[in-house]
Amino acid sequence: MFFFVGGTQMIPEQKYSREAQYCDRCHHTKHWILEKQRHWIALFFIPVIPYSTKYIAYCPICRNTYIITKEMYDKG
Repeated sequence: MFFFVGGTQMIPEQKYSREAQYCDRCHHTKHWILEKQRHWIALFFIPVIPYSTKYIAYCPICRNTYIITKEMYDKG
């Protein structure tokens, strides 16, 4: 008997920005968290094929989020 277990899985990678950023929402200046979110097709809960990548930056205090480019993520 063979069971196929499939689905999707999101694996985040995080790092801090090199320079402190000002947040318009909470008015704090902090090093923001940069996150690379990779979405994978999973087979038996093991990520097999990546199908989407998103880059975001967010304030560590209020979680105000912006979508950024790959170059901005790499630059830090």
